[in-house]
Amino acid sequence: MESNRFNKNETNKTNEITEFLHKIPIILSLVMTIIIGIISYASNSDMNQIYVRMAVSLIGFYIVGMFLKNFLIGINEEIIEKKRKEEEE
Repeated sequence: MESNRFNKNETNKTNEITEFLHKIPIILSLVMTIIIGIISYASNSDMNQIYVRMAVSLIGFYIVGMFLKNFLIGINEEIIEKKRKEEEE
């Protein structure tokens, strides 16, 4: 009974981690775009230049976030697989 409860808690934790990992691309792109927008505005750049910088950073950091997400999901799956093998032994 105890190990079953532990497995449920572990499964919920794994689901929360996976759910967060799927949100990384949008979070990364939005945060970096806001930072770039603030820095560009503070440096008195032209508004059209700010918009272009923000659009490019939104797309660029989303792509970087996708690579990061896939990398971290791979690591997470390896950890889960190692835990399952240890439990079977």
